[in-house]
Amino acid sequence: MVDPVDFTVSVLGKACCEPGNLNSALLPFFIGTILWGALCLHEVLSQRRSHVVRSQLALPGSFVFCLLIEILLFSINAYLIDNPDSTSGFQILWPPLEFVLLTVSRLFLAAAFLGVLFTTAQPQRRFLLLAGGALLLVCLASLLNWYLQRTTDPTTQFADTSGAWWLQAYAVIMIGSVTVKSCGASNHTRLPVVSGFVLLLADSVLTLLSPDVMAFDRNQASPVHGNLSNLSIIALGYACMRIRYASEKKLELGIQTSERLEALGQLSSGIAHDFNNHLQVILGYVELAGTQSADPRALKQSLKRVEEAAEAAGELVNQLLTFSRGQKTEYTVLDLNEVIMSVSPMLSRLLGPNTTLRHDLDLTIAPIQADKRMVEQVLFNLVINARDAMAEGGIITISTNLLNKGGNTENHDPSNSRTRMTVSDTGCGMDKSTLRRAFEPFYTTKPVGEGTGLGLTTVYGIVKKHAAQVNIDTSPGEGTRVHIDFPVSTELLVTELPEEGPIMKGSGETILLTEDEVALRDLARTFLTASGYQVLIANDGQHAINIASTYQGRIDLCLFDVIMPRMNGYETYDRISALGKDIPALFVTGSTSRAEKLRQQYPHLQKPFSGETLLKSVRNTLNQAASA
Repeated sequence: MVDPVDFTVSVLGKACCEPGNLNSALLPFFIGTILWGALCLHEVLSQRRSHVVRSQLALPGSFVFCLLIEILLFSINAYLIDNPDSTSGFQILWPPLEFVLLTVSRLFLAAAFLGVLFTTAQPQRRFLLLAGGALLLVCLASLLNWYLQRTTDPTTQFADTSGAWWLQAYAVIMIGSVTVKSCGASNHTRLPVVSGFVLLLADSVLTLLSPDVMAFDRNQASPVHGNLSNLSIIALGYACMRIRYASEKKLELGIQTSERLEALGQLSSGIAHDFNNHLQVILGYVELAGTQSADPRALKQSLKRVEEAAEAAGELVNQLLTFSRGQKTEYTVLDLNEVIMSVSPMLSRLLGPNTTLRHDLDLTIAPIQADKRMVEQVLFNLVINARDAMAEGGIITISTNLLNKGGNTENHDPSNSRTRMTVSDTGCGMDKSTLRRAFEPFYTTKPVGEGTGLGLTTVYGIVKKHAAQVNIDTSPGEGTRVHIDFPVSTELLVTELPEEGPIMKGSGETILLTEDEVALRDLARTFLTASGYQVLIANDGQHAINIASTYQGRIDLCLFDVIMPRMNGYETYDRISALGKDIPALFVTGSTSRAEKLRQQYPHLQKPFSGETLLKSVRNTLNQAASA
């Protein structure tokens, strides 16, 4: 009886040490087995580290199938080398069967990549039905042709028949069609996929042009034949890594967006309550001011209350915009204590009447390099989780402190320290099995419909983006403490000192004011004319263009609202600039996030604004234009 281990070692030794011998045909199969095995191992490790999109499960399945086929081809060919009996039935039947198995593995691989490239199963299913049906017909025709020829000449080999050419031509046509189809995909990973299929196509063409290759005489095509398909494994493996990376990024972005929307939904009732309170204050004091014309002191006090309520309402809207918009990551030097205190009013709105939010902030903590919006989202997610863990209410504490790498709080060396933020609660805590799955996507202990299971997953993704660490300290019935350790910033936190305000009075400069809201337009004109400016009024963009093209005097500034009917402020300014008018511009918008995408090079004034802010912005823009 032959020892399988001794047999394998013997065959590998012959294949690797005798390149001029017939056994060199085994080398491509051996290399292919190693490459497919490495790719399958990478897929297993990737799936354990991250959530795998269901539509991409066909990829690792096709890799495993190709690995099994490669092992089978290597093993049987190795056996036939050691048993070179050309009259055995297996030796005769193996060449066509070998080519069919190789072709089937490539068809499954092609179908899997088609499904990923087009993000739908329809091209994948159509290709499998067409390719499978065509392969069956070609195989039947080829075998029938071989059988008929062997009835007249029993020594006829499959490679000597026209059926062998049909089978090889079929492989070229199928792989070629997949290559062409892949070129039409809009997926950004199509280039490495197409490269892999081109290599497989070249290998199939070489087989078609070398009839003796599949007749167990591969020396004439070595080392090209077989190694081309191995190069395709590398290309397709790289494509798979690119696809996996892109899907993880997309999933991470979707999770963060989902969490923002969930938090915004929970904030809606509290925000509506606060906003209605501000509106009530404004309406009430405006009505009261109408009866206080005989008492200037009381009238001034009422108007002051209106101003404070309006500013509070504007701050509420700005906080909401900052939290909800999905802009790109911007890392800046932050004081973590300031971020916590600035977002605490909104956090309080998430809590019920029986839940208290407390702070225990260390004033000696070092600044961190972070994206403020993401840190705020971490706080929202952790506070929501803490609130949900306390069904009957309790205490949520947000604390900060400075740690060195060993966890000691006594040695405050900034170069060897981390800034820790802790969110703790007095809730039910977690057992060990729940803790192990805490950061797993879509895992939740909440009832169906009351949680997505994405809160801590989002926190984990953001923490890793900041090269930070997150740890959970919990036990059943003793609450939960989530510690996040941020690396200390190597840059110093710069506190901007208030600058002396510029001279706000105008010197007769002419301003083209374009605003479709009558009340806002009249208010801005009143502030500007009272400060010494000449104001030209336009109702919309086309009106502003008409004024700019016919006005005989000099226009010193375009003050345009961004969002207007028919033509927005940016388009209006472009049309005026096309007339040869070199006029500086100041844009007014309700959301400065628009400026990031559109015209970041121009100054923008955020609504709502005070008269003082308007005049400062106008004066600054005019001064910058004069000094340019």
